Amino acid sequence: MHFYGLIGNLSAKKGKGDQLVKLLIEASKILEGHEECIQYIIAQESNNKDIIWVTEIWTSKKAHDASLQLPAIKSIIAEAMPIIEETNGLGAETVPIGGVAKNPFVDSKE
Repeated sequence: MHFYGLIGNLSAKKGKGDQLVKLLIEASKILEGHEECIQYIIAQESNNKDIIWVTEIWTSKKAHDASLQLPAIKSIIAEAMPIIEETNGLGAETVPIGGVAKNPFVDSKE
């Protein structure tokens, strides 16, 4: 089976990185129940919390594209757009091949 991957970054407006992360975490909780979403990881750059990276793995591009039409996801996107400075393009589309995936995350950030 071939998977679809997407790695992208977003630049939040100055000082809004944590707010953007909260919205993306909210999206991840919605996608957690989505069978076709294999991975949706949000990370902040360690030296600039306003730069956010999102790494996604899906069963297909079609599944990813369909997720963007979910009403709850559309609502989060609408809420996030005013605090995003740049989307830095679509990101890099990838073909995930292998590796390790564990779920060490909890609801709160350390």
